[in-house]
Amino acid sequence: MVNGMIAAGATCKGWWTQGEPARGKDASAPFGGAPRIKDRRTLIEDPAMELILVAAMPAERASIAIEAMHHGKNVMVDKPAAVTLNEVTMMRRVAAETRRIWSVCFSNAIGFAPR
Repeated sequence: MVNGMIAAGATCKGWWTQGEPARGKDASAPFGGAPRIKDRRTLIEDPAMELILVAAMPAERASIAIEAMHHGKNVMVDKPAAVTLNEVTMMRRVAAETRRIWSVCFSNAIGFAPR
């Protein structure tokens, strides 16, 4: 998702993950050199941020998306977007209430180029 947004002209301001990322401590290279942020609220509460991308564990995606929308952010979540129908209903309701965009990234090909 991040590479696709960068290819579309966006800038990645920072990224957060719970625990150690799969790529190790130096995982910022794939994100345009953006720094790792220690607390996700730093990104969610930043008034300059317009879009939050969420690829957390599926059971955590809805709560992060809802938190971000309540802070005025548009949100794109990785698939699956939620694990229950209630979570989907809640995200749709919050998107309508906050007038934020809530979307799901369904493409596995975003940002990939032939070798």
